[in-house]
Amino acid sequence: IGDWTATFTNDNTYSESMTEIDQRDGTNFDTAETQTLSTTNKATFIGYPIELPAGEITTTVDLNLDWINLKSQDTRADTDLDLTRRRLAGGLNVNIPIAERNGPLGVIGGISLNLAGGVEDLSDFGTLPNWTASLNWQPTEKLNLSATHIWREVAPGLTSLGNPRIEELNVPVFDYATGDTVLATVISGGNPALPAETQSDWQFGANW
Repeated sequence: IGDWTATFTNDNTYSESMTEIDQRDGTNFDTAETQTLSTTNKATFIGYPIELPAGEITTTVDLNLDWINLKSQDTRADTDLDLTRRRLAGGLNVNIPIAERNGPLGVIGGISLNLAGGVEDLSDFGTLPNWTASLNWQPTEKLNLSATHIWREVAPGLTSLGNPRIEELNVPVFDYATGDTVLATVISGGNPALPAETQSDWQFGANW
């Protein structure tokens, strides 16, 4: 498209599963059935809008539209489950060459800076930002060093938010602290009040 290279991808998936869970008295079993339908769509645009003394600035734009529907029936739950999530996301990645080996600043080696940022909106959760900054240095022809900082917010999974709450009474559970087996109430399922997870990571790399 003009001076830009564009790539479009689409992936669609449908799956079914059925699980049988033996009841504790051994007389029968519970069943859990799940149907999942999803579609993933992504458009990527790559261009080189500006040329610097050390090379061209590489710009990548990503656009994503995803949709997933999850249905399940469980004989241990009072109600059936029907969850839907729509994900709309966009991001910008810019790679800036600062110095080129054998160029005007070649004495310090090749250096490039990579900056990326994006945002995604989930229909069942809200808006989540993310950004990444990376510095790459090539002091010699064979040695490459990099430092990257990644910061992002991640939403809980669809089932972690929307699965029904199930309480099973008098479940035998081994207590590792006391060495005893006790009868406990085991609670499973989702929690709609879960907050976003904040991830902040440093990555350092060396390649020869």
